Amino acid sequence: TQRYFIAVAFRKDDANFGAFYQKLVEVARGSFPNLFNAQGQCSHPRFSWKLMDGDGVAAHGKSNATKEGFAGHWVVKFSSSFAPRCFHAGHYQPHEQIQDKNAIQRGYFVRVAGTIEGNDNAQKPGLYVNLSMVELAGVGPVITSGPDAASVFGGAAPALPQGAQPLPMHAGAAPAMP
Repeated sequence: TQRYFIAVAFRKDDANFGAFYQKLVEVARGSFPNLFNAQGQCSHPRFSWKLMDGDGVAAHGKSNATKEGFAGHWVVKFSSSFAPRCFHAGHYQPHEQIQDKNAIQRGYFVRVAGTIEGNDNAQKPGLYVNLSMVELAGVGPVITSGPDAASVFGGAAPALPQGAQPLPMHAGAAPAMP
């Protein structure tokens, strides 16, 4: 199954995040009332909220704060089996839908439309935080992760097997026209 996924970081001091969090709690309590005490706190230690504390510690023991863009934020994980429709802020007509799959980069500022539902799984209770539309609201520094190609391949020339010819041009260059 094809899955589409984005993680959106909300500053912890964002006044709008409280209303979103209350919606998460409301859906969770409605879907799993037996897992909440009289004070409204979830008693299941592994409830899947689709929410990460950017200053917390991940399940594997590493600090989330070391990940670029996480420190000082709540990170919400949205997903869907359908591609989200994406638009630039203020341009919402069907013909204005973003077609370039690289137009929205990690680190850019977005708004998300979607739904929140209980997962109906008593063994692994949690929420689905579904993604349907994304609005590109602003650009920011692009967040990159993993090693870059120069650090992986740049140290030595490739060893070519017998009969192989070196490339006549560097990658990305247009071939010569006859």
